[in-house]
Amino acid sequence: MACALMPRATPPASLSHSHLRHPPRQVGQNASARDSALQERLRARSHLPPEALGVRPPFSTEPASAWDQPVALLCRLHAYRAPCDKCALIVNACRLIQRRLGALCRKAGGACGEFVPPGADVFFPVLVWVVLLANPP
Repeated sequence: MACALMPRATPPASLSHSHLRHPPRQVGQNASARDSALQERLRARSHLPPEALGVRPPFSTEPASAWDQPVALLCRLHAYRAPCDKCALIVNACRLIQRRLGALCRKAGGACGEFVPPGADVFFPVLVWVVLLANPP
């Protein structure tokens, strides 16, 4: 019990992690170059069909216009500054994608009467495809 009341000893300099710290990098340093390089890589892959990204039917047979709402949300990403606002926008786009996937599953499963909600194996490839369609600035 006596050990819990004693003040904590300062670790010796050899054990401190100051050697692991890097000098702080400015947020804007090379940011525009990195952003444009990322956009160029996304643009180079935007011609890929959804099947090449692992999107399976019936989702791959949907026209690109079916994903207009989440694409429009992701295109507005640059208008927000705060990270929490950007995260909220991405979460809302994911919700729209999930709703669309659920509607397509219900439509496809309606004939046999069973509905299985789409999981991550279905959702993630569609999310990647929607991000490629949006190519947010």
